[in-house]
Amino acid sequence: MRQEGGALRIGETHATLRHSVAPTFDLGALLGRRVRATLVHVASIDSGLAQTLTISGASGELLILAHVGDVHGLTHTLSKLVVYVALSQRPKGPMVFGTSRLQTIVREGDHVRVRDDGDSFVLHFAARLGNEATYAIGREDLWRGPPSTMR
Repeated sequence: MRQEGGALRIGETHATLRHSVAPTFDLGALLGRRVRATLVHVASIDSGLAQTLTISGASGELLILAHVGDVHGLTHTLSKLVVYVALSQRPKGPMVFGTSRLQTIVREGDHVRVRDDGDSFVLHFAARLGNEATYAIGREDLWRGPPSTMR
């Protein structure tokens, strides 16, 4: 697997996305590793197009999850941790990201870490347009962005 611009090259198969994973996540660290890539593509009349890319390790552990499209109270499972993502109802408002115990307001361009049972992930909220958002959640060891005071 190698990264080529906005596409991932996996053997002779290309997975081209409407967005690219934030450059703050180092996909190069996955080179030489056996991974599973899953792209869920949803089209609807009401909300348009949404894509969620999940890259997992050989034993099924989540490495990267990237989403672009409609966001109305989405739930993702990161290892044993279930997280929720929702957008503020205010135009250009922030995103709410968190668990059943703790929620955090994340502004466009910011990132936040979440930990559970030794697993640590970073959410990067890249952009928002109306009810659509682009964000990525990845293992902290793949994060190459700035350090964060948000925990």
